Amino acid sequence: MNELTTEELLETLHGAGMRVSHDQLKYWRRNGLLPKPRRRGRGRGLGVEQLWDEACVENVRLILESSGGKRINLITAGHHLFTYNQPLGEPLLSRILLEIPSEMREQAQQRTKNTVADSELVELARFLTPQKVKDAIAHTDENTLIELYQRINQFETPLEGDIALISNCQQVFDVLVKTEFPDLTGRTSLSDDALYRRQRSFLAWAVLIRHYGDSLRRIASSALQRIVLNSMSYNADPPINWPKA
Repeated sequence: MNELTTEELLETLHGAGMRVSHDQLKYWRRNGLLPKPRRRGRGRGLGVEQLWDEACVENVRLILESSGGKRINLITAGHHLFTYNQPLGEPLLSRILLEIPSEMREQAQQRTKNTVADSELVELARFLTPQKVKDAIAHTDENTLIELYQRINQFETPLEGDIALISNCQQVFDVLVKTEFPDLTGRTSLSDDALYRRQRSFLAWAVLIRHYGDSLRRIASSALQRIVLNSMSYNADPPINWPKA
């Protein structure tokens, strides 16, 4: 990871035509739009300096882009950064995740209807109540949340294997809230809003798996297996009725 001092970051931004101030950087950082800078001592008696992740340059570009030339809206900017997997601060990641239990409550009637239609999902839906989802988010510390966010964007660890398996089954993945799935043309066929919702569900599943562990793995795996078996049974060729002699 390349790092820039505050002076170097501002110089880079200004050189690219992005006229922002140090106060703006601090304000965006406090609101989670920029990753937390690392502090480094300048030497004995010389105080400390902040070292910013080089990704902050792209973050600032996307923050400015999200405003469309108007006043910057922190919520809109945060959603824009999250959609494109940019490094963010923990406060913003928590706020984004907490949208899910709220939506689950709003969609309670539809969730019940969906699980009745897909009986394989009943146990999973009963386990993943809005309160349990909220509790998992609340009990995930800052460093863990940032780590999980980084890891779901890399898909390099065993944890992401669980998430990849779940995301391959739309019914299970959408037990939380409804998302759109890409068609055969791939990820780029989705709107920004759909990409945001999928990214949000990926992170939520990572948090839930980390928090509830084997209990959730067992229930999700059982639902996946039943859905696959039912699908195979439904698509199987009908039995051959041989003519009687």
